[in-house]
Amino acid sequence: MTGQKHSEKRLALINKIHHSPLVIVSAVSGGGSLAVSDLMCVAGASRTVLEAIVPYSTTALDSFIGVKPDSYCCEHTARQMAMLAFHRGMKLIQARKKTPAELLDYVNLVGISCTAALSTDREKRGEHRIFIATQTLRRTTVCSLVLTKGKRTRAEEERLAADLVLNMIADAQDNAKVAMYQMIDDEECELGELDFDTFSTDSTNQHHVEMSIPLDISRNEMFTAKRVTGTSFLTDLFFGKTEAILWKNEKIRHVIKSCDHSNSEQRKSYNPHAIYSNAIFPGSFNPIHDAHVKIIKLAKEQLSCIVSIEMSVLNFEKPPVDFISLAERLNVINSIIPDQPVWLTRVPDFVSKSKLFSGTVFVVGIDTLRRFADLSQYDNMPHRLQEISRDMARRCCKFLVFLRRMNNGETESLETLDLPDILRDMCDEVPVEKFLMDISSTEIRRGNLRVVSEEE
Repeated sequence: MTGQKHSEKRLALINKIHHSPLVIVSAVSGGGSLAVSDLMCVAGASRTVLEAIVPYSTTALDSFIGVKPDSYCCEHTARQMAMLAFHRGMKLIQARKKTPAELLDYVNLVGISCTAALSTDREKRGEHRIFIATQTLRRTTVCSLVLTKGKRTRAEEERLAADLVLNMIADAQDNAKVAMYQMIDDEECELGELDFDTFSTDSTNQHHVEMSIPLDISRNEMFTAKRVTGTSFLTDLFFGKTEAILWKNEKIRHVIKSCDHSNSEQRKSYNPHAIYSNAIFPGSFNPIHDAHVKIIKLAKEQLSCIVSIEMSVLNFEKPPVDFISLAERLNVINSIIPDQPVWLTRVPDFVSKSKLFSGTVFVVGIDTLRRFADLSQYDNMPHRLQEISRDMARRCCKFLVFLRRMNNGETESLETLDLPDILRDMCDEVPVEKFLMDISSTEIRRGNLRVVSEEE
């Protein structure tokens, strides 16, 4: 009888979803794929489902994400998949419109993902767990469920994962309604000298997900959910209406709207916070660590100016940043370096950064400069790197370079890099006796190193 009641509630929820304005792009890596079948088997799916993607093998998931994840079954990977699904939905919505889409055209779009480690035909050492994320225009939501190992068959675990996916879609539907009205209210704010929140007050690490389809789980099977909602200023940045936001002390201080890069004088007069653009330290800061803190301190001393962090929400080699990930990084930065200014941008490459921040000194590690000078990025055409370097030089941009110890114990420096003369002339090297980097954010994420405070 319980199974019949669940089937009735499942059908009622799917009908509710199909009769809502919601449109979905799903990305499920095996577990949770039954939810796609559930949606498609009920009339009205053509109104709801834009696309369903199943990157099942590790190779397929690597290709979908664009990078090999630290873990295939974790909260972060689920959020990356959901954000990519959302971006895919934006492209599909734009493709069917005759005019350029506006942000409000995406207010009912949901990117949903599921990555799970479930029962299989071989012994599994780790926990059986499910991670599901949704991405809407204003919100990133993620939940996790740890299952009791051996309690259910594979089919039963699949059914549970699918029901949780359907519940999360319904949860995202309610989120979309709220986001639309909040965005309209926020758009009435005038730009200038700002003091606005970055994230809405309904962001929480204990988000309640309404279970329209009850889940048969025991008390010792842990379910958690969290959600972060961006304000309209952050939404504009993430999805293209804004080029950059200056963030400081948990508040948005300045917004640069998308405009023509060529008018540098207009840009200088438009930016009342030019003091924060003299030196820029770009990176993902996932997370910020002791070497980053030391670099900022030494760069301040050498350049005699404020050094601002810059994080791009877009990245050529990685998925776009989601709201939860950004909130976590900013919280860590603010706790370790109080008053640290951060530019949040949409410019993942140095050419675009130099247009946005003309006349700046880019503070970089030697490995970043090596990747920038890698000719494979320019179709092995040296003249293209030279042209780009020349353009950056015309904008009076320079590099302050910090050295790194390589895996073989040798020091990588400007002398060891093959650089065109014009790029080499733009670079100043911090002496090795002052600084030598030998840690990375990747190692910290893998648990091999720890984040430390500025006092240490």
